[in-house]
Amino acid sequence: MRYVGRHRAPRPLYLRRPVVGGVAIVLLLGGPALAYGTGSFGKTGNEGALPPAATSSAPDVVVPTDESVVPTSDPDPTAPTTAPSTGTVVETTVDSNGHVTTTTRTTTHSTKPPTTKPPKPTKTKDPDPPAISGLTVNVPATIASGGTLNGSATASGGTPGYTYDKVGGSGWVTVSGGGAIGGTAPTLAAGDDDQLYAVTVKVTDSKGQTKTVTAGGLVKAPEAPPPADPAA
Repeated sequence: MRYVGRHRAPRPLYLRRPVVGGVAIVLLLGGPALAYGTGSFGKTGNEGALPPAATSSAPDVVVPTDESVVPTSDPDPTAPTTAPSTGTVVETTVDSNGHVTTTTRTTTHSTKPPTTKPPKPTKTKDPDPPAISGLTVNVPATIASGGTLNGSATASGGTPGYTYDKVGGSGWVTVSGGGAIGGTAPTLAAGDDDQLYAVTVKVTDSKGQTKTVTAGGLVKAPEAPPPADPAA
């Protein structure tokens, strides 16, 4: 839209060119507004009256008639747009000699559309590896005094690639990395009490899952010989 700005002259000036059957342009300076008037008029008894001001017939031109601020047609810089917008501003000035100067300028304003950042990728945690479901430790329930222990440890579940370790139990019992359990039982004297033994085995799979089991038995002492017959 185009608007005509107002101008305040340094002193009042009244110019009028009377014509009959023609067109007259009236410029009123020193007032709050600038107006263009057209019409047919001649000398009458009302010499001191001005012809009524008329709104300019130019399209989209606003003539201010009060003290309000005249808006311009510059595009609103805050209005969102995705394409350049163009506005036209018409500026009219009148100097003290009554010379009218009209300047037209075009303004262009463009606003880039908002940039949408792509969502950050969500890190997916690897599922926990399966747990070891079972560990079986096979050792004999009884071992003769001074006898050899033969046993084994076997795991199930988890992720294959098992490693076996002894983490507790009788000092003479051994456990290999493959799960073999061995050792030599202590020698007990005849008539001694039987002796308990134990072994605690821990298995670890290839994913670091572990399981621990304790098993054991009894080391049997030799029987004491029967007492001598006093009659013999």
